[in-house]
Amino acid sequence: MLYSSQNIAKYGYDGNLLFNNYFPAPRESGFQIGLNIAGAILMAFVAADSYYSAGQIAKAEGRIRADSPEWSEFAGQLKNAYSDQGDDAADAMMSALNALKNRKKASESTKDYNLIMTKRDKNIELLQVSKSTGESEGTIILGRDRDPVYAIDQILGHVYYLESGKNLVAYKLN
Repeated sequence: MLYSSQNIAKYGYDGNLLFNNYFPAPRESGFQIGLNIAGAILMAFVAADSYYSAGQIAKAEGRIRADSPEWSEFAGQLKNAYSDQGDDAADAMMSALNALKNRKKASESTKDYNLIMTKRDKNIELLQVSKSTGESEGTIILGRDRDPVYAIDQILGHVYYLESGKNLVAYKLN
């Protein structure tokens, strides 16, 4: 038996693949993806402008040093501030780009099955996937909840889900 947050596969003792199922993870909404792209582009411009400004100040710093050591110190501090701003903007750009790659995961495993979060139609669901067959044996519809809070009672076979952050709902698993 091999499984991850979105995959489940089983091999026989002879080494032959018995099943391999993949359940796609929900992604961020289109609006959130658009915001992340816009944020990444904006931060790329801010980083480029900041690094350019720091470079121009560094060029001028040598000429300023000859005329006035006090202004040279000020120019050095200004150059460092622009360079730091460029570093911060580059970090923010990378965070926005990394958020585009993120998948939402909320999978859990028990002795007999995995609960795998996936998206079908417009609903996000927790599927109860059997470890013996690789097939879905039950579904908990989460609606649009991309970060579900739930716990599994493995003795009674219940899933306790905190719906909308305020109602505790119990589901009986097969």
